[in-house]
Order: sequence, then C-alpha cells, then structure tokens
Amino acid sequence: MIKRFSTLETIRTLLAHPQVMLDCIQQMDKLGERFIRESQLLLRVRDYIANLDSDEQRRLQIAFSTDNLFHSQIIGDIEKVDGDKLLLFQDEVLSLFRLCDASLHQELTDSRLRSRLDSLRSVQERLSHASFIDSDDDFTELRDDLLEQLSGLLSLIRKHVAAMQDLSGRLESMSAEASRSPEHFVAFRRQLFERISHIYERHIKPTLMFVNPESRLADGANLFRVMKDCQQLLERHGKPDIADQVFRFSMSFTNVYKPVTAVSREVERFLRKTRVGMLESNAMEHFFQQLKTDYEHTLDHDLRKTRLTGTLAHDTGFALGLKQRARPARYRFGDSESYNDNLLQEIELRLGDLVRSTDWLPKAGEASKQSLAQQRMIRAEALFKWLQSLPLRPTSDMIAMLHERLKDHLPGYQLSDLLAASIRLGHLYAEPRKVPDAVNVKSNVKADKQESKKPVDDHHLQVAVTNKRTKLIWQDHAYIYRRRKLNAVHLHSEHPSFESNSETETSHSDD
Repeated sequence: MIKRFSTLETIRTLLAHPQVMLDCIQQMDKLGERFIRESQLLLRVRDYIANLDSDEQRRLQIAFSTDNLFHSQIIGDIEKVDGDKLLLFQDEVLSLFRLCDASLHQELTDSRLRSRLDSLRSVQERLSHASFIDSDDDFTELRDDLLEQLSGLLSLIRKHVAAMQDLSGRLESMSAEASRSPEHFVAFRRQLFERISHIYERHIKPTLMFVNPESRLADGANLFRVMKDCQQLLERHGKPDIADQVFRFSMSFTNVYKPVTAVSREVERFLRKTRVGMLESNAMEHFFQQLKTDYEHTLDHDLRKTRLTGTLAHDTGFALGLKQRARPARYRFGDSESYNDNLLQEIELRLGDLVRSTDWLPKAGEASKQSLAQQRMIRAEALFKWLQSLPLRPTSDMIAMLHERLKDHLPGYQLSDLLAASIRLGHLYAEPRKVPDAVNVKSNVKADKQESKKPVDDHHLQVAVTNKRTKLIWQDHAYIYRRRKLNAVHLHSEHPSFESNSETETSHSDD
C-alpha cells in the first residue's frame, strides 16, 4: 500500500516548509516556463531535508512525491519528455505561494488587463439583454460572473500594487549596492536602468492607465464606465443590492489609483535620476580621456611641450571668453569723512541699544489684569516714551532703520510696533508749518509743539516722505511702503538748508 496524504495535509506540509516551492517558482519565472522537472524537484527536496531528523525526512519525501502531489490535486498535469517528467502545478497553488513572497509576484501586464476588461465588457453586454429575474438561471450565473470578475480583478490589482510598493522601496538599496562595487558599477547601473524601464513601461504604466477614471481607450469604454453602466442597469431593473456591490467595487478601484500614482512618481524620479547620472558619468569619462591624452603629450622628450595644447578647450568652449567676463564686484569701505562719521555714529547707536535696558514694557502679570485695548494703550505709551529718548542719525530709510533697531531690542516685536513708532517719529520730526499772523494760536498749543520737537544741539531732524517705494520682509510676509528720510537741518537758519546726504544714501550698510 502506497502512503499518501490528503490535499489539506499536503498543502499544510508544503506551507510548513515553503522554501522548496518558492525555489521552484523562482526557477520557473527565471526560465519563463510553466513547469518544473521532476528530477529538479527531487534534488531540491533532498538538499532541503539533509539536516532534518529521520521522521521529518520521511514525511517530506511522501508529501513531495510525484504520486502524492498528483492525487492531492497539487499538480494538474504530468508530461513525459526525454525520459523526464514535467510537473505542471495548479495555478491556485502557485498563487498561494506567490502571495507568501512578494518578490515572486507576477507583474500585471497590459495584455492581462485588457483581457480582464474585455471579459467585463462582455458581461455588461449580456447584462443589457438579461431578464433580471432571480429564478432565471442565466441571470443568476451572469450576476455571479460579474461579481466574481470584479472581485478577482480587484484582488489582482491590489497584489500588484503591493508588489510595486515593495519594488519602489528596493530601488535606493539596489542603487546603493551598485555604488559599493566600482568595478561593476557601470554594467550594473545599465542593467538596472533597462530592467526598471521595462517594468515601468510594461507593468506600472498600464496599471496606472487602467485604474485612472479619466482614461480614454480607443477600443471602448474604460473600467469605470463599464461598472457605471452595469450599476445603472441593475438599478433600473430593481436590483439595488447588486448595484450597491458594484458601486463599492468602483470605490475600491478608485482608492487603488492613489498608491499606483505614488509608485509611478517614485519610479519616474528614480529613472530620471539614474539616466541623468549615467549621462553625467559618460560625459565626464569622455572628456577625462581627452584631457588625459593631452596631458600624456606633455610627458614626452620634447621639452617645449609644457602646456596642454589639445583641442579640448576649443571644442567644448568652457574656457572661451573667460577673460572678457567682469570680475565680481568687491565691497569696499568708503574713505570719505562723511562715510566714516556715519559708520562711527551707527556703531555708537547700536552699542547704546545694547546697553539700554529692554525691560521697559509692562510686566505680563500687570498687563493681564487690563483689557486688550488697555494693554495696547499701555504698550504704545511705553513705546512712545522710549522713542522720546532714542538717539537717531540722518538716514535715507527711516522705516528700515527702525525695523533693525526694534526687532532685536523690543520684546514681542510686531509690525504694529513699527507702524506706531514710524507714526510717532513722523509727528516728532514733522516739517514745520507756517501759520498766518491773522490766526490766533493758543499759547499752550505752541508750548506742546515746542516740547514735541527734539533738537540735537544746533541741528534738527526732519522726516521727508519720498515717492520711492521699497519692500520689507518679516516672518514670510513682504510689505511695500514709501521711503521716509531723516534729514538734518539747521535750527537757527532763516531758510533751513538740508545737509548733504548723498554719502548717507550711498553708504547704507546697516539700515
């Protein structure tokens, strides 16, 4: 009596020791064959069970015997060729083991997708002439065929997407592995580029087009159009449950589109990087060989050849016209008296800002007792008091000067503080207005105006608004404003004359 296992026991044994079947499937894929020779299977089994105990060896020998595999429906057919047996495994068994190892997944080709789509189109055509009666066997078989095809297609695409995602994760490691062996780098990169290009054009790109709801096909409707027609037919003939299942399938296919798109972009990026890298490497190698040849000509016995006289520079043109290019402009310190005065004065003002106490704003605990409007009022009053004693110098851009000095020394600085400070300085250093004699101005108003002016010895600063606009960037925002100048004028002159500020404008370094 020949010892055999049942189908369940045989599959359980094969899954407990999957390496034999995985190696067989890998060899079949490598050779492009649909079968495995019996001698090769037995040889792999013998090598695998060499280190196992005797009972396990006997069990695996029975499970992997040709007679047991055939009677347990693991092998679908056996052919004899050249004195050897060719074993054809069932597709379901191969799919089960391919599911266990993503690297053995068969790529989904354009022809397989089109055959699936043609089958769905055929079902949709037959469904348009169906009776839609549950007691009709033709309708029930057609309904089951539609749902089975959609389920199988969705499972096939999902496995394909999972394999593609695993492929995109291995691209960088494969490239890094090639970089570790410089002697085989060029050949490895070329083979890798050809392989990935083939996978992208024949497997990834067709899948991306197949699951794209907006794709247009020359031979008919796309997948989503076919499912939409089937759903409408079922709803029109009173089959909402089946129509809802078809709708859920369409939603599942739509969700598959995003990961396929992500994988496609990743592979495209890798291909572009690989191709650019190969082109750059080939170009550098080509010109290096030319340069090396020109250099070797200088090593012969002719002592007159001391320079590279080849045609590399003239052919490429990378050095032609180099002497005609202007050199980069260097920043030079001015040597004029006004430049030095402005520079020293700016340093003194900056050092004064560092010495000045920044603890002049109200404390957080004190301000929290007030309302928001009162807090803003207290902050503005403190800022105005601080500005009253702030030493300034003539500048061509008062807003930029205030921004640079406030942002480093003002706690919790905001653009509203800059706006308030600029308005305050505009009032303090406003140009004097001529008042007619007929107008009676109160003495207290005149006194307030005189106190608001802040003279500096025998000079006074005045704000002059220009029509030139400039830009201020702060916290990822750009603000455009009109430039305001601070000009120094004589107080005791009958006709105030502005001091020359040309050097101030041209030597703007820190403002």
